[in-house]
Amino acid sequence: MPISSSTKTTNYFMVFGSERLKDLKFYLQQMNLPGMSMSDINMKTKIRNQFIMGGDLEFDPITLKLLIDEDFSNYLALVDEMKGYKDTIDGVINPKQFNSTMFITSNKGNPIIEFYFEDCMITNIDDQDFDDGSENDDVLSVNVTIKYSNLTYKKLT
Repeated sequence: MPISSSTKTTNYFMVFGSERLKDLKFYLQQMNLPGMSMSDINMKTKIRNQFIMGGDLEFDPITLKLLIDEDFSNYLALVDEMKGYKDTIDGVINPKQFNSTMFITSNKGNPIIEFYFEDCMITNIDDQDFDDGSENDDVLSVNVTIKYSNLTYKKLT
């Protein structure tokens, strides 16, 4: 069972299937449901051109704004995951893809829908700025970008 973050809870959270991240639950301050596109094929006829959908379905990356725990355990786990992509097997870089599930919850905290992302890889972890001079008492968060190969969903209620 994933360990919950000690930071403020939100109406959506993410669980990663990676060995390094599997015991953590990441609360999301901001997220996007990624777009997708499919190319078309132009079929020329004597009368007019017809466009048929038939190319590959391509998914836009997921962009998440994750809340950072007080002890930075979830942030450091993300860093370790990304650094682990450089692990090699017999001199060949062997990035380890993993599956992830994003849960959207009701105002009572019950999951109502889950989005399942296959073959995920973290491609970007944004800078983390610290500003003690700021008057804002903001919760620490970090933007993370993830690419994946497929998206499915399941309504839970």
